[in-house]
Amino acid sequence: MSNQIKSAKGQSGILCRSIEGVYFFRVYQGDDFIDYELCHDDLAITITDEQAAFYEKDGQYFLDHSPEIFGG
Repeated sequence: MSNQIKSAKGQSGILCRSIEGVYFFRVYQGDDFIDYELCHDDLAITITDEQAAFYEKDGQYFLDHSPEIFGG
């Protein structure tokens, strides 16, 4: 690990998934951004996106965009 360490507490960003299926945490700084590799194994997250919704189907659970995004 680097010797450049700063607290991440209170930092907002976006949980992203690459085309390869790898998750990372994107933090915007003006017009630029930094993508952080996820190494933390049980990070607490609070969802603030109004376009997010939980789904359940046949005993499986999903987090996706809300039905309005899909035209429903």
